[in-house]
Amino acid sequence: MSIRFIVAAALPLISLSLLGCPSGDDDDDTIPAEIEGDEAGECDDGVDNDQDGLTDCDDDGCGAATACVGDDDTGDDDSAGDDDDDTTGAGCAPCGGTYVVENSSQLDEVALCESISGSLTVSHADWFTSLDLPCLVTVGGNVVIDDNSAMTTIEMPLLATVDGALNITENAALNNLDGLPSLTSVGDDLNIYNNDCLSQDEAEAFAAGIAVGAYTQVTLNGDNYPCP
Repeated sequence: MSIRFIVAAALPLISLSLLGCPSGDDDDDTIPAEIEGDEAGECDDGVDNDQDGLTDCDDDGCGAATACVGDDDTGDDDSAGDDDDDTTGAGCAPCGGTYVVENSSQLDEVALCESISGSLTVSHADWFTSLDLPCLVTVGGNVVIDDNSAMTTIEMPLLATVDGALNITENAALNNLDGLPSLTSVGDDLNIYNNDCLSQDEAEAFAAGIAVGAYTQVTLNGDNYPCP
């Protein structure tokens, strides 16, 4: 077979190969860079999604994610290996509807509420000593904390506004209101009464610092004050 024939037969194959190759300036097939946290769930899935050596809250892409708010990323404070040094604010989210807390599971659920669109009632419970709601900032309805016999403290450090009424009544062991330092506004009535271990003077001073939209009743507190 002559060299001329071999070259001629190969030319169609070379042409087809060239037609199948993209040009050097065609970037349509470029894969966009992966960013940790650009999709839901990536900041707490335990996976280095962008493969840069940093996982979840350690990656700058997750800095504003709810799961990472307050995480200082300087070391682990327990045996879980999840770098959860400071979890203040982690997991907090708005909650719709009205909540009536009757057991510990319901209290754990409300503890993650950043806001509650309806009302919150914690009443006639003798199974906890401290009402801890670290996320709560606003409540759209009423807040009723009534007749919780073993509760000594209310810890809602971020609660700033209650659009409805606030009732803190007949909690026999409640001995202070220091756990409500941010509360400035109650849209309806403010009632603080018949809390036997709470100083009447403290209750009055607390109420004086709140803008109340309707009636304020602070009375009959401290019958057993100071309690042991």
